[in-house]
This record gives sequence, structure tokens and C-alpha cells, in this order.
Amino acid sequence: NRGAGLHIEACKDLTLQTISLINNQLVTGVDPQSMARIDALGGGIYINQSSTITLDFTNALVSNNKAEKGGALAIDKLGQNSKALTIRHGNFEHNEAAALGGGIFAQEVLDLEVLQSSFSHHVADRGAAIYLAGAGASLGKQTIIDGVLFRDGHARAHAGAVLIEGIPGFLAQS
Repeated sequence: NRGAGLHIEACKDLTLQTISLINNQLVTGVDPQSMARIDALGGGIYINQSSTITLDFTNALVSNNKAEKGGALAIDKLGQNSKALTIRHGNFEHNEAAALGGGIFAQEVLDLEVLQSSFSHHVADRGAAIYLAGAGASLGKQTIIDGVLFRDGHARAHAGAVLIEGIPGFLAQS
């Protein structure tokens, strides 16, 4: 269960502009053969094993998306090169995750930038707007959040805006 709106797998040098993702939903499932639980990642977008991805949401909306992790956007295991993922001008609102990252869930992302964006009315257990979990070593890369507005986030447990775990080289600016 990955990416109800858009699934990006093993891509390089991809730029998406002016895309809106509204009312997409993933539910946690069960693998019919192994009966193992399958997490629902990325209600709006799921990105995996990709590099140099730019999401430019100018004049677009990412709203009312739901998943277990990453209500709007889930990013998994990116980046052995610079600028693994850049998100610009995102207008994220009313996205929800049952567990982690109502707006964005990112794990093992070595280089992430979120620029000139806004997050409002997000809900998750942890990291209502953004949940970031590192791989333990950043290899000199950075996570940058710059010019971002967080408004009216609700975390059922921790962090109504951003929750960061194991991310060296983190930079936040207003």
C-alpha cells in the first residue's frame, strides 16, 4: 500500500510542477500470502529509492490526504547524491496520518529541503506536519526547513509541527 495519488519508484532527476493532490487515502492492509501487515505510506505521494527529485507545488494544493504514515507525502530511503529531494511552495492542509507525519513522513532521507511552504490543520500521533527519521549518519548531507509556516497542527502524542529523530546536520530557518 504505497502512494494513493502518485507512486514514484527508482527515478532520478525528476521535477514535478503545479500538481494538486486532493482526497487520496490509503488504508493499512494485509499481504494475502504471508498474512503480514502492510503499512500504508503516502496518501498523496510515495517516493522510494529515487534521487534528485524536485516537487514544486506553486499554485497547487495538497489537501485531505490520509495514510498510516505520511498523510500527504511519504519518502523512503533517498539520496546518495546532493539535493535528493526538494519541496518548494507547498500548500499542505488537512492531511492526516494514523501514526507518523500527517503532512510528510521521511525516513532514511540523506538530503531534504522543504522551502517556502505552509502546513496547516494536520493530524498524526507523532509529527503532525513533518516526521523525519534518519539512518544514523548523514554522510555530510543536510535537512533544511526554510521559510515554512506551521499552523494548527495536532499531535496525539508528540510534536504538533515537526518531530526529528536521528538526523545529524539539521538546519531550520524562518
